[in-house]
Amino acid sequence: MKKKLQEALAERKELEKKKGELYYKIGDVSPVKRKSITDEEKKKEIENVMDHIKKLRKIVEESITFNKKIQKIGFESGIKDMLIELEELKSYYALLKSLIDETKMGSIEWISLERVGYDTPPEEVVSFLPIDVKWLEKERERIKKRILKLDTNIQELNWKVEVDL
Repeated sequence: MKKKLQEALAERKELEKKKGELYYKIGDVSPVKRKSITDEEKKKEIENVMDHIKKLRKIVEESITFNKKIQKIGFESGIKDMLIELEELKSYYALLKSLIDETKMGSIEWISLERVGYDTPPEEVVSFLPIDVKWLEKERERIKKRILKLDTNIQELNWKVEVDL
């Protein structure tokens, strides 16, 4: 489907906006502090974070594909495509790394009010958000492998492509 460049750039801007919103939503979880949070609410928040990450993954892939199509104009070597993909993946990787580090350090926490005794006032109890770190680490490793492969391909092309100056 052919589009005017201006339309394609507007669509790319919309994708970037969606990505930014998801990065914000995911990053906004740390540190999460709420009063009187139930286990069910914790579970729902965890599901929301994981859903945001999965949506972000899809948008990152869409963005890579979309940017490649836009950048194909007049650039045949493929380096530009790889650089675009590399930039997108590095941002996603950084977010995953940050989320994993914060979860392991216990900085993603909840504060809930709980009664210690029948006739005592509720006390604040700190608990930590049990995000699926194993899944995040697998995803981070998958992205890391793609980044390394792209970097190797870019370096290879840097030596093969000749430019008239």
